[in-house]
Amino acid sequence: MAVATLADLHAECDAMRGYDPAWYVKMMHKIPLARVDNRVRYILAQCQGKRVLHLGCNWPPGYLHTAIEKVATRLYGVDICVPPGASEGLFGRVDLDKGTEAADLVGSLSVEQIELVVCAEILEHLGNPGNLLAQLKRLACPVLITVPNAFNNTGYYHVTGGVESVNPEHVAYYSYHTLKVLVERYGYVLNDWCWYNGKPGTAEGVIFLVQ
Repeated sequence: MAVATLADLHAECDAMRGYDPAWYVKMMHKIPLARVDNRVRYILAQCQGKRVLHLGCNWPPGYLHTAIEKVATRLYGVDICVPPGASEGLFGRVDLDKGTEAADLVGSLSVEQIELVVCAEILEHLGNPGNLLAQLKRLACPVLITVPNAFNNTGYYHVTGGVESVNPEHVAYYSYHTLKVLVERYGYVLNDWCWYNGKPGTAEGVIFLVQ
């Protein structure tokens, strides 16, 4: 009995699925030219004079929330871990990965209350990010999203050395394209975007402003 080689199996699979080299061309996605900005500076500029809901406000420990508090007219904050003695600006403890809690959060805030949602370094922690995006859509206001870049230079440097440098709580990697597909799937329009902290393409992360 003849044993099929790996090359034979590859050829058979390609034939069964109607292999077409043009398919691989469709896998290449052009990344528009975009500027590089400082993540915190961008967030604060967008929060200036607005009523803001800040998701994940306790990480990194409070510094971004405190900075936003100085420029926003009103600030609400939620986090899965709210420390004892948290400031009045903290709205409360919410697990954004649980649909019921996210729904309760949005239901407790009127459209008039919130002018901007800051969702900074959150989506990569969630097992079901679409649930949160769907809930936030009910607020009918812009959502500012930041995520680490899947192709950042630091991560690549470590992987080539046999080490994966990643927050132990992260469950996903995002790129410009995958984040754009995700937000558009839940009805958002991309109003602005840029890289943050580093060279385009290999920058530390990506900023999206969607509505």
